[in-house]
Amino acid sequence: MIDWLRTAKSAHFQAKAKRLPKKAVVDLFRTIRQNSEAPSNNIFLHVKEPLGHASWSALAFLYERDPAFLDSPDGDVKERVCGFLLLVEHRDYVALFKSNLDVPSEFKTEYFQRIGIDRMEAAIARADATFEQIRLRNMATSKHAFRNKTLEANDLQSVVGPAGGNVTYREVIASAEVGITTLRLLILERFLCAPTGQVTENLFSGLCLSSIC
Repeated sequence: MIDWLRTAKSAHFQAKAKRLPKKAVVDLFRTIRQNSEAPSNNIFLHVKEPLGHASWSALAFLYERDPAFLDSPDGDVKERVCGFLLLVEHRDYVALFKSNLDVPSEFKTEYFQRIGIDRMEAAIARADATFEQIRLRNMATSKHAFRNKTLEANDLQSVVGPAGGNVTYREVIASAEVGITTLRLLILERFLCAPTGQVTENLFSGLCLSSIC
């Protein structure tokens, strides 16, 4: 069944706060099922399967939930959805691929922590990557400020200075195209227009980085 899985090349990234044992993953999957309404039998279930220098765990099943577009007074209208969670471990990092399932906040607090900003800036694009699009979200509280801003060009490095940006913009998502591969990069705290320095090639290359509290 796992061979049927199709997912985008994007993931939520976390650093491990401590060792993640097999029992913790088993308990995690059990908790996810217990928190779901009318769960079916597992479509697939894998725990700590080795793959090269990494290991992966996966879970998928059907469950019921309230439709987002209906406000039924009796709550008797349900929709049947299929959810999956794929957890990939590589050294001290974890990548989460998911749809319609989520990791409980208690588990995140105990086992996950934010990835350092310096690691996030260097983990995605090659040194010769061309950045074509950057989306900025303004975290200022003023209702008169721009909420979102998008910059697009064939090569942003040639039209926007590397020191550009506003300190009030706290999240930057950049799309870089190298050949036919579209790479996405999430950078926290400061604006980065083009990659510089040594680029780390690891498990996370080509995936969307994000950080979850």
